[in-house]
Amino acid sequence: MRVSSNSLELELNEAIVELRRTDFLLANFDLQALFVESVGKYYSEDVALLLQDKLTEGKLASFRRMADAVDPIHTLLEMGMASIDKFRLTSTYLSRQGEHTADWELVLGGTYSTRVPIRWRTNRVWKEGIVVAEFIRSLP
Repeated sequence: MRVSSNSLELELNEAIVELRRTDFLLANFDLQALFVESVGKYYSEDVALLLQDKLTEGKLASFRRMADAVDPIHTLLEMGMASIDKFRLTSTYLSRQGEHTADWELVLGGTYSTRVPIRWRTNRVWKEGIVVAEFIRSLP
């Protein structure tokens, strides 16, 4: 039985949520390696990522860009200046063309924080059970 891309989208989103449970205080923490290990199986080796108006092609290069984009948050977490109060999926939408839109909300707490939610929006295109393209409109 073939698993639907909607089910896979939910599974990928859960894997992303699980990333927040990682102990960020471990020495030599490698975000890119964590991405590959945690969510790599959901992405094509040739995935196209559009992030901050720049196109990146290939899984490793795309994950490197994603890791670089979230590195400031990682630094705050690692230094103990922030904690993740809330990280949740707020809505999803499946188009007729098989494109999924996922809205996320991230709220950081801690000594640096204004407690203003950081939000981003991601569109993923699935083909034959893997993400072949992802468009991240904004990311903290």
